[in-house]
Amino acid sequence: MKRSRWLCAFSGAFAMEMSLRNPALYVFCDEAGDPGLTSTASDWFVVSAIVVAAERESELPRWVAAIKKPMKNMQRPDLHFYLLEPHMKRRACRFLSKLPVRCFTMVSNKANMIDHQNLRCEARYAWRLYNEDGTYVTVPRKTWFHNFVLKAMLERVTEWCEEWCQHQYGRALPIDITIGRRGGFSIADFKTTLEIDRRHYNAGTGTLQKYLTWPVVDLNRIQTAPAAEVSGLQLADVVAGAFWNAVEEHKLGSAATLDYALALRRRMARHPKTRDINYFGVTGLPWSLRKANLSDGQRALFEAFGYDGRKLVRPGPRSTRWSN
Repeated sequence: MKRSRWLCAFSGAFAMEMSLRNPALYVFCDEAGDPGLTSTASDWFVVSAIVVAAERESELPRWVAAIKKPMKNMQRPDLHFYLLEPHMKRRACRFLSKLPVRCFTMVSNKANMIDHQNLRCEARYAWRLYNEDGTYVTVPRKTWFHNFVLKAMLERVTEWCEEWCQHQYGRALPIDITIGRRGGFSIADFKTTLEIDRRHYNAGTGTLQKYLTWPVVDLNRIQTAPAAEVSGLQLADVVAGAFWNAVEEHKLGSAATLDYALALRRRMARHPKTRDINYFGVTGLPWSLRKANLSDGQRALFEAFGYDGRKLVRPGPRSTRWSN
């Protein structure tokens, strides 16, 4: 009898230990546009994420297949928003809006960043190329801007995840984070950035006083993968593509198309306390968006997600519509 009780207690403790090891949530991150800070790059760079509960993660391939079902050409195994016809883009966004996921996006205007250099960041993460005599030269890495935008989004994602875990389980549990593999992105560089953030979090220091919510983050659970092979990344690409189509007028050569992004409104994450989408589920950069000189369509997008229209335009004739 005692042995039976001991075995039950052991099995219960083992199950608890395994539940603590397994991720409670899966996060998938992808991007649209490019992070280059040159005059030939896109005007906007968008990174987005979807979050799905662990018990739903196995359903992701089925959801992607359902989105693609009407497509006549099924030769391409993955879902890539940029290559879809307009009616299929609408279908993808409307389908995603009904799924049990939460979405996040960082929408960054780069006009005021063209040819900008962050010498401190570039020097900190520079490559060292060694000569035969042991001397070396440093080659600056240009990934700091990409890392900054991605980290800013994950600050919001992990805050939401920790709140969700507390509500569901009464404690913080680990999450898995998968980032779409793109040329020029280094997971090692990004983890270095995050390790610095973790140290600032533990010490209560840091320039911006904003960190990832580290009780749910484990650097060993952050990895990259080709988007073509991971259904979750393909759904994150839908979010990124929807918002990129809503702001990137230069590269697309047309006015912003808002309906893709607006279809996702019910899935965009709200701040756990304020219930706001703006600056949380949907965040625009620069922090003062009036510096981006938004078009009417771009301004309408941010207003639709809770931004104060008076803060989206510079003082002057364009702001008279809010003067009454």
